[in-house]
Amino acid sequence: GRFVLLDADGAEVLPEVQSEALRSGEPQLVVRRGQLHGPRLVKLEVSEPAPSLADGCVLITGGTGTLGGLVARHLVRQHGVKQLLLCSRSGRAEALQRELEAAGASVRVVACDVSDREALRQVLASITTLSAVFHCAGVVDDGLFETLSPARMAAVSGPKLEAAQHLDELTRDHALQAFVLFSSLAGVLGSPGQ
Repeated sequence: GRFVLLDADGAEVLPEVQSEALRSGEPQLVVRRGQLHGPRLVKLEVSEPAPSLADGCVLITGGTGTLGGLVARHLVRQHGVKQLLLCSRSGRAEALQRELEAAGASVRVVACDVSDREALRQVLASITTLSAVFHCAGVVDDGLFETLSPARMAAVSGPKLEAAQHLDELTRDHALQAFVLFSSLAGVLGSPGQ
């Protein structure tokens, strides 16, 4: 309750808008064309059919973690994905691999720090047909505002931001059906220490 993050669109934020932001009780707001907006979740109505991810290999970074495992299960069960490459720093997920294979998927698990561009390039070179990328990798280093440091920010941003940039650059020549980046919902809705 000590900070209000106000994301402005480049135009001058009027004092009355600033006052309204402080009175709102919201920890984070955006100003667009002079109007305040708070983060809200809404159901998105999709009119286009979902792309087919079954034709080729789907890469999931952070694929052996909690989020990566949930995504992998969803892709196999709901979207019929038959080939998965789960990429993680540890490269170990025997139980998840057995579960996904029992559900009909061919699963390969590799150890790779996706913030290492060359290591990621080698992993991508091992895929014949890449149909989608789901970037779930990330490092958590919770702390209070006063404890933030450049080293802590670098440790968190490497696997998430640098890896996203590497994935973008290294997959541009592939005919991807999906390129999905996951980020913490706590960054939008707010959560102590995130």
